[in-house]
Amino acid sequence: MKTAFVLKGELSDHDTIKLKEPVPIEDGEINVIIEKTSGKEGGSSRKNLYGALRGEIKMADDFDAPLESFQEYTK
Repeated sequence: MKTAFVLKGELSDHDTIKLKEPVPIEDGEINVIIEKTSGKEGGSSRKNLYGALRGEIKMADDFDAPLESFQEYTK
């Protein structure tokens, strides 16, 4: 089973990555995937996105009303 770790760091000299925290694995061969962030500290997270669309999505007043096409199944 493979395990993935997300660690934050900075790229310098186009071939050096300085991690901001220790790697929680033993020595050995690894694969590295690099994702560029927006430059803000920590990037975006779910915590930052919570409520981002508040007021943008509207539900019809009759959202919970029974649908006519399914009335034969609700008898």
